[in-house]
Amino acid sequence: MIVEISKNTVRSLIERSFKIFSDYDAIAHVGEEPISYHQMEQEVKKIAANLLAHGVTKGDKVAIIGDNSPNWVLAYLSTTYIGAVAVPILTGFPEANTRHILRNSGAIAVFIAAKHFSKIEGLENSALKTVYFLEDMTYQDWSGKNGVQQKFQTCQLMLSLSTRNQSRTIWLF
Repeated sequence: MIVEISKNTVRSLIERSFKIFSDYDAIAHVGEEPISYHQMEQEVKKIAANLLAHGVTKGDKVAIIGDNSPNWVLAYLSTTYIGAVAVPILTGFPEANTRHILRNSGAIAVFIAAKHFSKIEGLENSALKTVYFLEDMTYQDWSGKNGVQQKFQTCQLMLSLSTRNQSRTIWLF
């Protein structure tokens, strides 16, 4: 089957799949009833709306740390649906490597399985704002726990300069 796509975006491919395969089974946990593409579309849109509500926009990085599961797929599709960049992190990586990737990727949100949560506890100097738990897609505000954001809040200094009767404001971080 050849699929013709009018727009070359991940979102258009996802939307086309939802439309064409709406009544077909999409994904399932082992031993459980599968959800249809239509149901998956509803979940993806709900999670995508939540990401947007928490400040994730096109081009932002969203990490995913968890074993293969339907919720991993939903996290990935929701992230790419809004034009954000998914940053999958292997669950076998040690804490230090996981934290290094999170800090250096600039991820502002992460979907994580509870059993891997210890890998991000105590994470400092990262851009993380929101942590989503893969098991039930609940979330936790993380912005107050990051060294970088706390430092920016306490170290901002505004300088006002006057040059030729024109005021200039400079922010130093």
